[in-house]
Amino acid sequence: MNSKGKKSQINLPAEGQIPSDQEGRTVAVLAHFEDSRAFYQAQTLTYSHWYIGLTVATLVGTAVTPILLLIDFGTAWKFIPALPSAIAGLAAAMNAAMRYRESWAQNYYTLSALINEHQKFIARASPEYGLDKNENEVVDKFQNNISKYVMSEVESWRAVMLTSETGHHSNEEGRTEGKGA
Repeated sequence: MNSKGKKSQINLPAEGQIPSDQEGRTVAVLAHFEDSRAFYQAQTLTYSHWYIGLTVATLVGTAVTPILLLIDFGTAWKFIPALPSAIAGLAAAMNAAMRYRESWAQNYYTLSALINEHQKFIARASPEYGLDKNENEVVDKFQNNISKYVMSEVESWRAVMLTSETGHHSNEEGRTEGKGA
């Protein structure tokens, strides 16, 4: 599936699609990079739009409410001054609960890391991708680094979810930290 139709970053090759020759491996690794890049690009844009939109709704709703309170709408329209405030409260709650800002930052970081890694790979601009290296080793290193960035992002969200559910998390040494630990 190409990156335009991709709904998630999970894209397993079908049986017999794993290439055995060097050129095929390079093409497959670059396709994996492109799929990951497209996924994180789309996620970054989605989260940024939600965060900015809800933040604007919060700001506008809180700014308009005092002005509307000064206007006499009559008995039948008393609810009008409360609407912007209610919308602002809902927008603020959604922003806090859905963590759009954190998602935006996390996905942008991962996207930037992937693009940086791709640039180093294409230009052979770092010691691990140097022109003196074996092509198999370079492709393996690029694939491993892409996977490292993607799994780092997954692990950070796993930690967020575990912390959200339990109020505490385990640190690197396995000790529990947080509320009630």
